[in-house]
Amino acid sequence: MKKTRIILAGAAAGVLLILSGCGKTTIKVSDYVNVKFDGLDGKGTAMVTTDGLEGAVERAVYGKNKAGALEGIDMAFEVMDAVTFTLDNSTDLKNGDSVTVNIEVDEDTAQENNIKFTGTEPMQFTVSGLDEPVMIDPFDPAFFNNGKEDGVNINITGASPEAEVRVKNNLPDSEPASKIIYSVDEEKIAKGQEITIKASAGYGLEEMGYMLSAEETKYKCDDVDVYLSSLDEISDEKMNWLIEESRKLAEGRDEQNNGLGLNLKSGDLELNAGRFSNLKFTKAYFLTPKEAFETYSDVEEIGDYWGGNARMNKSGLILCYTCDVKDHKNVYGCCFASDIVVKPNGDYEFDAVGLKANNLLYETEDYFKTKFIDPHLEKYDGTEKNL
Repeated sequence: MKKTRIILAGAAAGVLLILSGCGKTTIKVSDYVNVKFDGLDGKGTAMVTTDGLEGAVERAVYGKNKAGALEGIDMAFEVMDAVTFTLDNSTDLKNGDSVTVNIEVDEDTAQENNIKFTGTEPMQFTVSGLDEPVMIDPFDPAFFNNGKEDGVNINITGASPEAEVRVKNNLPDSEPASKIIYSVDEEKIAKGQEITIKASAGYGLEEMGYMLSAEETKYKCDDVDVYLSSLDEISDEKMNWLIEESRKLAEGRDEQNNGLGLNLKSGDLELNAGRFSNLKFTKAYFLTPKEAFETYSDVEEIGDYWGGNARMNKSGLILCYTCDVKDHKNVYGCCFASDIVVKPNGDYEFDAVGLKANNLLYETEDYFKTKFIDPHLEKYDGTEKNL
């Protein structure tokens, strides 16, 4: 509710009724009260005006004060602070609405200054004179989420269930709708989640004569990236693609080091294994955190590749193979990736490390699990699948 106080000003003289009896000056407040309406129909505002009342109070006080103008001003302020006005509704008004002005008087202050205020009953006013607005639909498909660069675009970043939604208004400044402000309450969203997009009139839009025909709309977030979360989510087609990509990486690793091949981890030793042959992918492991990590430093790395290991914030995928090297048969190697994102079209997106071929081979599958998989099982759940 809006409260208005009488303010000292050089206002025009109003109706001052001086009645006989007890030597008091009587001022009828209702003779001075009006309400000013401004703005657009449906978004109008109301403000109490009291033209002339200030002057009436000043004259009543000055007429009783013989000590000088300064003391008279102080007394006038005291009396004016004794009268307050309250509107029962002052915003979002439309033509034809009714508003009520309630008037309160501090009778003790008035009596001390030999003034009696009358006409203080509630006063009703009908809203009128508000301008008819031009309506704008903030979710008009002509510019809202239509895929055009110079429109209003819904941008989703990150991956489910921690994706983020932003609505960006790229309309040209010459368009009134460019002043619309969009917001989304949800901080993190999951694929398929329905969210509420809100619209509000930005600075200057209503002053230009425009109003919004709607304040919110629902939007279902279907085109959202998701984190790969289990081996079961990998189709046979996609697994075959991963195996072929891993094969290329493993063979490329075998060609490195000037033809010396990979190193074989045997106990505490790492031995040059030479080139391998008979490469065959045999098993896939998938690691997922048992609990969300509080800090990034708690996230563990996967891989034995110095300077290129992957951090498993959401998951770790390990594709294992067997091969023969010059002095050992059926040694174990792997390729790895972490936090794989599945795009809406089904494509896979790897993190900054990408899909990597490990730079060590292991003597046996059990030794590989002991050294490569088991150290992570305190923080991660592990599943496996034969290829």
